[in-house]
Amino acid sequence: MDKKKFRLGTYTAATTVAVIAIAVIFNMCINALPSKIKAIDLNSNEIYSIGEQTRTVVKTLEEDVHIYWLVQEGYEDVYIENMLANYEDLSKNVVVEKIDPVVYPTFAYQYTSDGIYNNSLIVTNSDETKTRYLSYYDIYLYSYDENYNEITEYNGEGVLTSAIKIVTSDIQTKLYYVTGHGEKDIPSELQKKISLENMEVESVNLLKEGAVPADCEALIVYSPLSDFSAQDIEILSEYLENGGKMLLFTDCTEDELTNLYGLMSGYGVDGVNGVVMEQDSDFCLYNYANYLLPGMYSHDITTPLINSNYFVLMPMAHGIEINNDFDDESITATTLLQTSEDAFVKKAGMNSTTAEKETGDVETEDGFAVAVAITDVQDTEEAKIVWMSSSYITDAQMDELASGANTDFVINSLGWLCEIEDSVTIRAKSISYDYLTMTASQSNKLSVLIIFVIPAAFIAAGIYVWVRRRKM
Repeated sequence: MDKKKFRLGTYTAATTVAVIAIAVIFNMCINALPSKIKAIDLNSNEIYSIGEQTRTVVKTLEEDVHIYWLVQEGYEDVYIENMLANYEDLSKNVVVEKIDPVVYPTFAYQYTSDGIYNNSLIVTNSDETKTRYLSYYDIYLYSYDENYNEITEYNGEGVLTSAIKIVTSDIQTKLYYVTGHGEKDIPSELQKKISLENMEVESVNLLKEGAVPADCEALIVYSPLSDFSAQDIEILSEYLENGGKMLLFTDCTEDELTNLYGLMSGYGVDGVNGVVMEQDSDFCLYNYANYLLPGMYSHDITTPLINSNYFVLMPMAHGIEINNDFDDESITATTLLQTSEDAFVKKAGMNSTTAEKETGDVETEDGFAVAVAITDVQDTEEAKIVWMSSSYITDAQMDELASGANTDFVINSLGWLCEIEDSVTIRAKSISYDYLTMTASQSNKLSVLIIFVIPAAFIAAGIYVWVRRRKM
């Protein structure tokens, strides 16, 4: 019996060791697999997955990209950790290194002078001549809804993929925006989005410079309050005649922008000052007649939005009319955004006291364009213009109501003007949670149920089964 027990014990021990060894080897093999294989993203907004744009950018890398993850040991963000693993799985050229800012407090300052936050990233190219610092607050975006509930969005993939493109690109697109006519400031959120497209924006005063800078890829005219002088128009005309590119935002103004509108008339489009009112409820937001949801016509700028079923929100726009009798065959004006046939322009503009049509208001058979794209094909150059009849399209609140489509429309326009084909438009993903709220009494009852009642039921069931088997 002793020998039998010994043999049985030896067999049991050997089997146990074998099972443990198999389990360890199995786990090691599973951990060696890429994240996309060993993890299935069942989240509704696919927050643990990365999109096709990122795959294209990362898989085609021809040089190493180093990502420094600035995180204190034990405080790693699970979303960032998963994202970085996915990037490493996609390409051997992506190298991630964790840096504890407590252990190395001065490390980040050789790359940036900005404030350093836990779970931030530094992206560099192979020789570290180009760097990009991604703050925790670039990765996580916080806002509030109409009820002041906090909305949290995860933008890690968008900013990281853009940063990789920037540090591995040899070319940076240079943009200039015109000053000297009471122009508004370009919203900071839009400027940040532009910078993520590897575009640098500087100001220029045309009269001081005497010309548009030679390195200007596209000129931005952003909501001038007063008209351009004849000298300004001459400079703009010369720039466009030599194949220049211009993104023009205009608003309804008290004083007519006669010279600026005159320049645009030379390209077959006319501005109609006043505020567009939409009478078709399918073309406006919540029946607010001046908050337009215009129809989109197919174009390189609009096609990505049309295919994704997005709408652009254009508030407080003035009218644009394409001159059908314009006979310059080298110039083509294409409607991008169009109102319904029932829309009209209130000539009183911002001073209107009613949304109803009044004497003197302007209407047309086909409605009004509120965004147009223009090309002027010359002998060796091609001038391009995109004209949007409201700068409010770039307002952060309007963009949020349009689910980011307004910003996409502007960025797509810059991409078309500058002939950038691979703009990154990766949307932030919501990670806001719906919390279960209960009273103290409900909490106590639930605790008793989980801690005492359910375990007691299992114990009672076990005792019952044991007693029955003893009697058999």
